[in-house]
Amino acid sequence: IILQMASRQQRAGFHTVNVSDARRRETYSFTIPTRYKNLKFINAGSEGAVVSADDEDSNKKVAIKKRTNTVVGSWSATHAIREFILLSSLNHPNIIRILNIFTPQEDVQNFKDIYLVMELMDHNISQVISKMRLDHASLKFFIYQILCAVNHLHRQGIIHRDLKPCNIAVNKRCGVKVLDFGSSRMFTPIEQMSAYKTTTHYRAPEVLLELTTLETRELREVHRSHFSEKVDIWSIGCIFYELITGKIMFEGTETISQWRKVVETMGSPPESFIAQLDANLAKQIRSQPQRTGKPLNKLILDIHFYCDPATCKKRAHTNMAADAGAARKLISKLLEIDPKARYSAAEALHHPYFSCYFNNDEVNAPLSKCVYDSAVDQGTLPLGELKSLIFQEVKRLESAQESARI
Repeated sequence: IILQMASRQQRAGFHTVNVSDARRRETYSFTIPTRYKNLKFINAGSEGAVVSADDEDSNKKVAIKKRTNTVVGSWSATHAIREFILLSSLNHPNIIRILNIFTPQEDVQNFKDIYLVMELMDHNISQVISKMRLDHASLKFFIYQILCAVNHLHRQGIIHRDLKPCNIAVNKRCGVKVLDFGSSRMFTPIEQMSAYKTTTHYRAPEVLLELTTLETRELREVHRSHFSEKVDIWSIGCIFYELITGKIMFEGTETISQWRKVVETMGSPPESFIAQLDANLAKQIRSQPQRTGKPLNKLILDIHFYCDPATCKKRAHTNMAADAGAARKLISKLLEIDPKARYSAAEALHHPYFSCYFNNDEVNAPLSKCVYDSAVDQGTLPLGELKSLIFQEVKRLESAQESARI
C-alpha cells in the first residue's frame, strides 16, 4: 500500500511516500527525491526500514534504507556515521555500494533522517539457507567472495564485527555483497575495541569469554578489550558450516550457553589461548573437565555436499570426496579457538579449496580511499557535535553525488 503526500515545508524536488508492511501492519514514511518511484517494502528493524524503488535517472532498481532515530543518542549517531562513511568510501565488488545519500532536512536543527541508496540485491544468505539446498560449487563460490570482501576490509584496517547470514546479500548470478557496516571498527595491532556487537551464534570464543566476565562484573558498557580482525574469521567459519548443513553450528541462547556449545563441539581451549585470559577466568577454565572436540567428518557428512552434475562438470568439481575433505580442513582453521592459530582471510583464500576460483585481482584488489576517522569510535564527542558532524558529512556526500550527475 503506497500513499504519496505533498507538504508545504517539503524540500524542493522531494516527495513523501508512505509504504506499508502488510504483515506487521506498520507504515513507514519515506521523504525522497522525486527520481525514486514505485517503492515496495523489503524489511524493517530497530534502525529504520528498507524499500526497493525504481530510479528514473539510472533506469535501475535500487534499495533505499531510511535510518531513523539517527541522532537521539551517541551510540546510534556513531553507528550511523560509521555505516555511511565506510560504505561511501569502500570500493570492492563484494562490498555493497552506496549510489546516493541524502537527508530531506535542510538545516542541522531539524536534522533527523538519513537515506542511503544502494544496489538492490535479490536475497540474503539467511533466506538462501532456509529456501534451497546449495550445490557445493555455489556455496564454495559464496564463501570465496565473502573472504575476498573481508580480506579487503582487513587490509584497510577495518573489522566488520557483525558478519552473519542476513548481513550478506546474494543476486541471481550468485554474486555476493557484504552489508551493514554500522558495527565496523578501525583497528591496529594494539587497538582496544569497545564492547562487541556480533550476534551471539557467530561470536568468536575470545569475545564470548570477555563478555561472560563483563556480565558477572556489570562492566559491559565501559569495558574495552583486545579483539583482532580474527573475530570476523570465526563468523565466516560459522556461516560456512551453516551453508553446508543448513543448521546453526553453535546454537546457544546467551553468552554462557554459547561458550558451552563451542566447547562441546570444538573441545576444550588450548593452553595457548587460556594463557591470554584474565587470571581468574583462566583459573576457572582450567578447572573444568577436559573435552575432546567432535570430528568434523561426523558433523559435516559427505551427503551434505550436494553436487549438481552439470555444474560440477562445468567447474571441474568432480572429486567430491576430496573437495569435502578440503572444506572440513578449511573450516577447522577458520574455527580455531585460539585467534593466533586461526587463519587470516588471506590465508583462507590461499587454501587449496579455492584453487579453482582464486583470482589475484579479486583477492588483492586495490585498496579503497577510506576517509573514516576512527576517533569517532572513542565516544568522546558530545551528541550535539556528533549531530553536526553527521549533517555536514551527509551534505558533503549529497553535493558530491549531485555534482557527479551534472
